[in-house]
Amino acid sequence: MDRGDHVATLNGLKAWFTVRGSGPVCIFPTPGWGASSDLYFETLQPLERLFTIVYLDTRGSGRSAQSLPDDAYRLEHFMSDIDKLRQLMGEQSVWVMGHSLGGLLAQNFAVQYPESCRGLILLNSTAAIDDTWRADHDMRVNRRSGEPWFPAAYAVLHSDDDPTSDEEFRNHLRAILPFYFHDVSRLEEGAFASETYSIKAYTMMIVNEAEFARGVLDRLEEIRVPTVIVVGDDDFICSPTQAARIHLRVNGSKLVLIQQAGHFPWLEQPEAFYAGLESALTHLGAFTSQVLV
Repeated sequence: MDRGDHVATLNGLKAWFTVRGSGPVCIFPTPGWGASSDLYFETLQPLERLFTIVYLDTRGSGRSAQSLPDDAYRLEHFMSDIDKLRQLMGEQSVWVMGHSLGGLLAQNFAVQYPESCRGLILLNSTAAIDDTWRADHDMRVNRRSGEPWFPAAYAVLHSDDDPTSDEEFRNHLRAILPFYFHDVSRLEEGAFASETYSIKAYTMMIVNEAEFARGVLDRLEEIRVPTVIVVGDDDFICSPTQAARIHLRVNGSKLVLIQQAGHFPWLEQPEAFYAGLESALTHLGAFTSQVLV
């Protein structure tokens, strides 16, 4: 398929995606809860030297079809969309990369469509949103209580007033963004300027609550493809503890820990991020080593 932006019908819905780079095909879906793919294709270009990356605005997000009925946000539809996109790309199997909840989508795809998955790249992800995850999350939130930005960000994080519009959703996410960085001085608002957010798409978190709580921990041993797990050592929401839970269950996986980084390690520590990821992929025999930075 030609490089550039595309619109296609996947499972009866308009889906927007952009194809960039060269090398093995890697589908990179957005996390699913309403964020567009702009942050990823604007800040992860070095990976396009190793992969043909297909950045997908998942259903209800970005430029893909929105205002969908609640049932359209079931997890199985997201999985099927990725596989339909694989077929559209003319590939027997593809790498799948996911960040945050997108990594949980990628793990689900690997266990539900094993013949379609060639490899996994999980960036700051988790395998379940369960009690262990919640306890870890709360501990890491409270550990930042001495930061000057903490009172305001904490108040928004625990507010009972849920966003009711895309603009309120965007403001909510911007207010809690300091939690996602090890060093808030590395937080550049410009990196998120083009990102859009759909409050309606957040429905996917609600309709799949039970599936996300159960997660894929009990099925990770079924994964038999090269798997790289990258995590920032100071990520409060998808922490090293969560990365280790995946690593210990996926046979032969490589874990890359990025020091002094939070939820977006490629923004805070780009050299360590790209070098560590490339080294892990090369170790797994993904391709001939190439220089990323």
